[in-house]
Amino acid sequence: MEHNMEEQTAHANDLEKALANVQAQGDDVDWDTKTEVLRQLALNSVYIVVDQPLDQDSGPEIQSNPAFVSNGDDMEQAMLAIFSTEDRARTYIEQEQLEGHHALTVPGPRALLAIPDGVGIRINPNQEPGFAILPELAERLRDDVKEVLNRQPG
Repeated sequence: MEHNMEEQTAHANDLEKALANVQAQGDDVDWDTKTEVLRQLALNSVYIVVDQPLDQDSGPEIQSNPAFVSNGDDMEQAMLAIFSTEDRARTYIEQEQLEGHHALTVPGPRALLAIPDGVGIRINPNQEPGFAILPELAERLRDDVKEVLNRQPG
């Protein structure tokens, strides 16, 4: 079932709308449009795919691992898989046949804290609209979130 871009963005969250704007610009994406995706990533809840069921009541004894993907043709570059909607995360789980994996909603900044050194971000992997953030920028975003959290009073 195909929808045109206006139908897709009419009911989309702000991150989805920012991603659709990037896609609409094609190869001529301007800096402000890319920056808006980063801003919406920081302001919105996102979904990650994890290998254990987790919720607000889960204790620290439950160890869960997020899903990582490659960066397109660069099969060696690990990217944290982040999804703009729960439906997109569930579609990914089904497409990749990830039995026992679950979609977990987290604040965007918390997702950024899960980025290891040398790893980028792939928003909506294998789906449109998608977006890639290379490791250098992903690490900078993670470090910025850590700095903001460290400045907040205990």
